[in-house]
Amino acid sequence: MLLARSQAAETWTADEIQAALDCDPDWMTTEGADRLIRQVHELAADEDADVRDEAPRILARLRPRSR
Repeated sequence: MLLARSQAAETWTADEIQAALDCDPDWMTTEGADRLIRQVHELAADEDADVRDEAPRILARLRPRSR
């Protein structure tokens, strides 16, 4: 998903991909949000430069949920 978002040629396409990322009901729970943050942290070390570059942008928008 990060690769697709990083390579989206149209702004609306990137917005739709971001909305899918933002609205996954799994990530609305504390456990799900924590899991997403861990996964994106791992993607920050991905072999693909576009994925590595997109991960910090996604992380900047995410915050751990309070318990």
